[in-house]
Amino acid sequence: MPSFPVKIMRRHDVAVLAAFLLSSLALAALPGGFKRSMGNAVVRVFYAPLQLPLYQLRSLLIAWEENLELRRLLAEARLKNLSLNEARRENDRLRALLGQRGRREWALVPAQVTGREPALLAPELRIDRGGDGGLDTGMVAFTVDGLVGKITDIRPDGATVRTVFDPQSRVSAIVLRSRVLGVFRTVRGTKCILDRVPVRSDVRQGDTIVTSGYGWLFPFGLPLGVVEEVVSHSRSLTLQIAVRPALDADRIDHLFVIAGGATPQLPALVPAGDAVADSLRARRRRRAAGTAVLKLAVPRLLIELPDTLGLQPGGVR
Repeated sequence: MPSFPVKIMRRHDVAVLAAFLLSSLALAALPGGFKRSMGNAVVRVFYAPLQLPLYQLRSLLIAWEENLELRRLLAEARLKNLSLNEARRENDRLRALLGQRGRREWALVPAQVTGREPALLAPELRIDRGGDGGLDTGMVAFTVDGLVGKITDIRPDGATVRTVFDPQSRVSAIVLRSRVLGVFRTVRGTKCILDRVPVRSDVRQGDTIVTSGYGWLFPFGLPLGVVEEVVSHSRSLTLQIAVRPALDADRIDHLFVIAGGATPQLPALVPAGDAVADSLRARRRRRAAGTAVLKLAVPRLLIELPDTLGLQPGGVR
C-alpha cells in the first residue's frame, strides 16, 4: 500500500498535467492576433533582455579577433614597407653608380566612367576627361586592379577607351613566375585566354599574368589576370590557357590615364640559371642537337661504255 507522501506526489503530477492541458486548450482557443501579441510580449519581457547582452558580447569577441588580425597585417605591411624602401634606396645607389637615371613617376590623369556597353566584358568605356584635360589617343588607361585599355577616340570633354576585352584587342603578356610570353585576348567576348604559348612552356594554374611591355604600347607590369586552367593536346603546338581577368568591367567607376612619364625597364625573357622553353625555335634546336647523324660511304663504280662516236683521247677518227 503506497505511503502518504507518494499519494501526494501522484496527485501533484496529475494536477500539473491537468493544468498544462487546460492551458494548452485555452491558448488554442484564443484568437490568432491575441496569441501573436502575447508571444511578442513574452519575447520582450523575457528573451530580449538576455539577447542584447549576448549580442554585444559576441560583437566584442568578433571585434577583438578582427583587431588582432588587423594588427598582424599592419605589422607585416610595415615590415614589407621597410624592406621595399631599403630596396628602393639600394636601387637608387646602384643606378647612381652605373650612371643611369632613376625612374620617374607616371603623370596620371584621373577620370570617371560615364558610359559603357551592356556586355559581360565591356569592349568600350566612355570617360569624362578629353582633350581639354590633356588626354590624347593612344594613351593607356588602368585601375588599381589592372589594365583597362587605351584611348581610341578623343573629344574636348570626353574620350572613348577600348578595353582589353574588345575582340580585336591583343595585349603582349608575360607570366611573372616563368617569364613565358603570350598574347592576352578575349574569345567571343565571353572568356579570356593566353594565346600563342608553346606546348612545352612552363605555365601553371594560379600564375599571375601582366603586360610584358614588348608591344611598345602598354608598359610592363600592369595586371591582366590569373591562370585558371591549362590544357595541352597531343596534336596542338600551343597550350590552351584560360585566364580569369584581374579587371571587373562592371565595377569600374574611376580610372587613371597615363599622360606621360618614363616607361619601366623591360624584364629579361629568361631568368638567369633557369632555362625555359619560350619558343618553338628553342625546342627545335635542342632536338637537332640531340639527333644522331648516320654517315654512309658509297663506293665509286667504274662503268666502261663502248666508244661508238670516236671520242677517245687523241682526237676524232
